[in-house]
Amino acid sequence: MARVRLWYSVRPIITLQGHITANNYVTILGDQVHPIVQTLFTTGDATYQDDIACVHTAHIVQDWFSEHEDEEECYKIPLQIIQDLYLFFPRRLQAVLQARNCPTPY
Repeated sequence: MARVRLWYSVRPIITLQGHITANNYVTILGDQVHPIVQTLFTTGDATYQDDIACVHTAHIVQDWFSEHEDEEECYKIPLQIIQDLYLFFPRRLQAVLQARNCPTPY
């Protein structure tokens, strides 16, 4: 099975095929993301957001962000938000099924 990942922001789309490793990710950050961030956010006010995926939390990736912390801020989505969504979906799905695609109170 082919896996294709797309990374899109304020630059052209970067297409990745297959799994991404922490080393690949650091290369993309350095070769693709960092240059455009330096060009567009000259005052150092760029914020990068990740979803706490394993590749985002790898030591090599965290080290890269530590080296560039004066240029880019890294915002992590708190895990509690994601856990709340997992708890929310079963109730939401049940409400939609019971309403038979009619409006629900959500």
